[in-house]
Amino acid sequence: MKVGNFYHRVVNTTAIPGVTNAYAAARRHTISLGSYPAGTTFIGKIEGIIVQCSAVGGNVDDLTIRITSDAAGNTVLIPDSTNTMDIGIGSATDKVASYQAGWVCGVTGIDTVYVWYKHEDAAQTAQIDSIVITWSE
Repeated sequence: MKVGNFYHRVVNTTAIPGVTNAYAAARRHTISLGSYPAGTTFIGKIEGIIVQCSAVGGNVDDLTIRITSDAAGNTVLIPDSTNTMDIGIGSATDKVASYQAGWVCGVTGIDTVYVWYKHEDAAQTAQIDSIVITWSE
């Protein structure tokens, strides 16, 4: 009998430059959530997401993410979630967006998800430096 939760942390540090006000396949992360054994159906609760950004344009205050189970972005697991980014203490162009999720989801047959990014200002860009997803089972 299982009592309590097991927490998992998944990190992707692949930089994604040029994030704009529209989703694009070139500006997404591919993340294996770490089911065991690898590549099996993921069933878990996404607890929190932290996205670190740099080179953020002057009028970019919000970051929107969407998580899908397909590379084309059509099978949505977690719908658009927008959060105001916090400004770094040492640099006004370094920002972070944090999401307290609590989403229970299952990805049939795989443990891979795709995280898409966009922001609100068509005239500005931002770079995604990393994403941390914490999930429990």
